[in-house]
Amino acid sequence: MKITKWHKKLCHKITLIFLPHSSLRPFQFHLYLPSLLSIVLILFVVLGWSLYVNSSYLCYRYLSHCNEQLKTKAVYIKDEVKRINSLVQKVSTLERSLISMLEMGDRHAIITSSEKGRGGLNSDDNIGLSRVIRSDIEELREEDIYLSFIELRDKVKAQIDKYEKISDYIKTQKDIYEATPNGYPTNGYISSPFGYRNDPFSGEHEFHTGVDIANQAGTPVYATANGVVALEGHHAKLGNFIVLEHGYAFTTVYGHNKKNLVKCGDYIRRGQIIAYMGQTGSTTGPHVHYEVWKKKRPVNPATFLAKKGD
Repeated sequence: MKITKWHKKLCHKITLIFLPHSSLRPFQFHLYLPSLLSIVLILFVVLGWSLYVNSSYLCYRYLSHCNEQLKTKAVYIKDEVKRINSLVQKVSTLERSLISMLEMGDRHAIITSSEKGRGGLNSDDNIGLSRVIRSDIEELREEDIYLSFIELRDKVKAQIDKYEKISDYIKTQKDIYEATPNGYPTNGYISSPFGYRNDPFSGEHEFHTGVDIANQAGTPVYATANGVVALEGHHAKLGNFIVLEHGYAFTTVYGHNKKNLVKCGDYIRRGQIIAYMGQTGSTTGPHVHYEVWKKKRPVNPATFLAKKGD
């Protein structure tokens, strides 16, 4: 009886009527309850599957977007690491150069040194930098990482500026040293000093603008500082002469040469042979007339002869 009763309920006919909002006639469908339930079940399954597929797709799109962002951030961090590493290498180069200079002990050794410091990071430097970077990434938020990079880069640049100022100062001091006359221009003894004297030819009291260094004819004459040959030729009193411009307001003159070995425009290094001693021009014997000018005024060469042999 119960089965028959349930069978009658399930076989109950249901009518669906659709009323269009137009002049069209209404139409209707007749469905049995099992058919309607089957349709509803199918719709729920299709809707559920659609929701699952769409959610999976959206999740995939979101993960892809996050992955792209991570790749972009990774590239940024990698580039920042390269830039900072480059700056650190520059600091290391400057630091090693300065340390190598300071280890020489005195001012003379520092400004005369042409040795450049060895730069670059060693393995310990690289390990330390990597450890700092890993620590930043693990412990800081994203914006903190970027700020940390900027702060670190600014600190390194400030350090570079400081080292470069020191390096530029040392370079300037070295250039000044190389342009400053230093030592004797030839081997010999001073036969006539700087200042007022009686002229050996006229006997008149006059100002001697240099020093005379006497020796045998043919003795080599050396440049006392780096410079450029500004003048070279023959003068009635000076005989064969050479004028060197050194920069930093220094000029030197070498007169009475037997033979000049340089010409105008030549770049000369300190200690280079530029002539041979002679007695050309107005002279009582072979010697070199040596003058030092600073700021277009003759100064006593004795100050610059003190470091003979340097």
